[in-house]
Amino acid sequence: LGAALLALHFLLLAGFAWHNSATFDEPVYIVSGLGTVKEGSHVLNIGNGVFTQAWPALPLFEVPFPLEKLPQAAGTDGNGFSVSVFLDKRFNHQWILFRARMMNAMLSVACGLLLLLAARRLAGRIPALFTLFLYAFFPAFISNGALATAEIATTLFFFASCWTCLQVLRRMTLRSFLLFAASLSLLALSKMSAPLMGPVSVLIAAFVVFSRIQMSIRLPFLARRRIASKAGKAVVCFAVLLAACFVVMLSIWTAYGFRQAMPELLAGKSVAGLHAPGLPARCAEWMSKAKLLPDSYLYGFACTCVSNSERWSFLDGVVRKTGYWLFFPKVYLMKTPPAIIFMTIAGLVLALAFLKARRGLALGRLAFAAPFAIFSALYLSGALSSNLNIGYRHLMPVLLPSLLLCALGFKLLIDSRRKNMFALPLSFLVVFWMVFDSMTIYPASLAYFSPFYGGTRLAFKHIGDSSLDWGQDLENLKPAFEKRGVPLDGSIPIYFSYFGVLPPSLCGFQHIDIPHSAPDRLRDALYEFKPGYYCFSATMMQGIGSMNYDAVPILRNKLEA
Repeated sequence: LGAALLALHFLLLAGFAWHNSATFDEPVYIVSGLGTVKEGSHVLNIGNGVFTQAWPALPLFEVPFPLEKLPQAAGTDGNGFSVSVFLDKRFNHQWILFRARMMNAMLSVACGLLLLLAARRLAGRIPALFTLFLYAFFPAFISNGALATAEIATTLFFFASCWTCLQVLRRMTLRSFLLFAASLSLLALSKMSAPLMGPVSVLIAAFVVFSRIQMSIRLPFLARRRIASKAGKAVVCFAVLLAACFVVMLSIWTAYGFRQAMPELLAGKSVAGLHAPGLPARCAEWMSKAKLLPDSYLYGFACTCVSNSERWSFLDGVVRKTGYWLFFPKVYLMKTPPAIIFMTIAGLVLALAFLKARRGLALGRLAFAAPFAIFSALYLSGALSSNLNIGYRHLMPVLLPSLLLCALGFKLLIDSRRKNMFALPLSFLVVFWMVFDSMTIYPASLAYFSPFYGGTRLAFKHIGDSSLDWGQDLENLKPAFEKRGVPLDGSIPIYFSYFGVLPPSLCGFQHIDIPHSAPDRLRDALYEFKPGYYCFSATMMQGIGSMNYDAVPILRNKLEA
């Protein structure tokens, strides 16, 4: 049944991948990945991980990468360059996008498999299968799991790193160490938020040291040993984390071709020259001076610090350039299916009961869940204080561990079936609720919005950007116009304000662009609005996608006039 659910999840991902246009970030991820796998270049989209760009590009070797045109795009987000490669007329861009997305779909299936194994270890076989049902139909994973971006890989490797960290510190074997080091290395090459696993690993080690957990060591050519003393466990934990850190650094050096200096195309750029704010950026500058890691990697990390320091965001009718702590709690309630919230609360009830019981089996279950709880607490504390309030997708690394609470919730219901005859039917009802809720919006799963907040039709009043509208609906507009009998030849003006990088003309539109980022053109009446059809991405209508937010009220006044 678990294999069938994972296969069903893969089919749902394939349906989403085929019926949705390229999102804002995907072309640059795919094209940058092509540069990595074909030319070994790491100068495009440098603020994102090598693995998350190279992995979806692996099946695209026949697509040419114009290395001669790269210098003009190096060191930038490279959207224009990426679109020109992505839309090469010799290839079907839809087929390119689908194959790239299916590579990440395999990572989403891997997430589901790890969740199934972890939930089974925590709550038992039947609760684990119920939990996998929730995962398979979770709109956030159906959508972002099939996008050629970084979120699903980051979620997978954060989860794997937490699990393998506890395993290697409890039972130190060569296999457990290699799994832990591999998870950390792939995480470091996937997302610049990977350094968070440093303090997470230290806290997991502290949990092992100060708990009653006995550590066992079984390595080749060494006698098996058990360590119960705090001092002994502390020494082993320190050695394991230090060795893992060495492997991660070696992996980064290997991925960047053991080149410490910046590539020639980025000559003159440096970590110090970015003046990135915050302690992480200062640490990157120090590591660059000490030559501990390649400058390209550290420069990309510093670029991420700069881009995350200020970003326009929208929530409940308010646009801000700096973050606020209520963003993610509100978006979680708005974008998470009610069935999952219900089971999460039930799981918290059982977790508290385990703490109160203080029995060996109950405490053993909580000990298994401890790394995920530690990671979730640190990750959420960073998210709540972050200025990067642009997407529900940034909660995905904690959404997966939160499903373990759902497994405990199902265990609570199933264990109480002898006392309450409605407990087991309620479990099936929750699963049916989840399936129905998810399928009412599919394949537009990225735009899912809780029915408790008015459903997807009202979502634009509350959220935007990648939480709702990431450019994924461009190719769905043409059949909508054809259904209404609207000519696309330009005889009736069609105005576009589109939050995406692909040109609307790709879908056969003779259109007129609305220049959000050029307030002077609007103010000087060089642009006239006439009767016609106006197509606004929700994100652009709220002004989030504008390079200059001052343009938005000017645009609105002209439209009203």
